[in-house]
Amino acid sequence: MLDLSDPVRFDMAKSLLQSLEREIQQEILGAVGGADPEPVSLKFKGIGTFAPNPKQSRVMFLKVAEDNSFAKLQKIAHLIISAFIDKGVTS
Repeated sequence: MLDLSDPVRFDMAKSLLQSLEREIQQEILGAVGGADPEPVSLKFKGIGTFAPNPKQSRVMFLKVAEDNSFAKLQKIAHLIISAFIDKGVTS
């Protein structure tokens, strides 16, 4: 769980995200040698729910096409989650 209500944990999370910026920009988005990062454009392919009957669902989400941009976004999310767990920001 990620709880950032404590100012110390908030500052830890902020510093950690800032420390990951270069890796995300260069290694995942290709911003090497002063180049701009490649944009990530997600394509949506419908709406989903967790309930078998959508009329009874309390949660809806957009289904995302699993293309190259999706893979990049997924890498970024995994990098951030792993870093937050490793540094004890979240469990």
